Amino acid sequence: MLYYPKRCLKKVPVTFFVTFLGWNMPRPHRIFFPGALYHVTSRGNNKENIFKNRADHQYYFEVLAEAKKLFPFKLYSYALMPNHMHLLIETVGPDLGKIMKFVNYRYTIFFNKKYSRSGHLFGSRYYCKIIQKDKYFSSVLRYIHLNPVKAGLSKSLNCSWSSYGAYILKPDKSIVDYKSALELLGDCDMFAKKKFAALHICDFDEKLWKKFESPRNCVVGDKKFKNYLKKVPVTF
Repeated sequence: MLYYPKRCLKKVPVTFFVTFLGWNMPRPHRIFFPGALYHVTSRGNNKENIFKNRADHQYYFEVLAEAKKLFPFKLYSYALMPNHMHLLIETVGPDLGKIMKFVNYRYTIFFNKKYSRSGHLFGSRYYCKIIQKDKYFSSVLRYIHLNPVKAGLSKSLNCSWSSYGAYILKPDKSIVDYKSALELLGDCDMFAKKKFAALHICDFDEKLWKKFESPRNCVVGDKKFKNYLKKVPVTF
């Protein structure tokens, strides 16, 4: 049996035990319940691109629209970056796992066939953060819309990479539930529009940005909200 002094173990990263000693790490808990708000991200395998052009974006939208018919949910915002994506989803039932499995599977088949490739398109299971809607909805909405600008993909918020344009143009047919989102931002349409515009101008809290940016399953909310989630059944 190998002996490791305690003072040494404190400095050894967890990946050492997983890779070299064969320890199995438990899968992060996922909490699913009706009405939950999730910030979902998926990244390309080995950080490879998962979107190469607008046609890829369009097909991804079609898959999302199909998923909404099968597993009803509200899509408040998205950002489709070259090698990863962000979605802000509110579930109607406890179906986030089914939604993402369907979307990632269908899109992988399309992408592999189009670009003559095989194997995994996404690097791992999707990540999801549960968001306290009444406190952080506007912040995560803004975070997702700012991603293409922060990454240098666009100088304007109104670009093809995100759903920001849906809130400005307000198309009759859109996969984005912008009307429901504006209702959450303000009691009347005029106030909600002003708040939405002002939301994307003011400075973003750096600590909060890092929390949204972290590729981990976690909860973004206050102590009361986290205590509430402890009573919700855990699904893997």
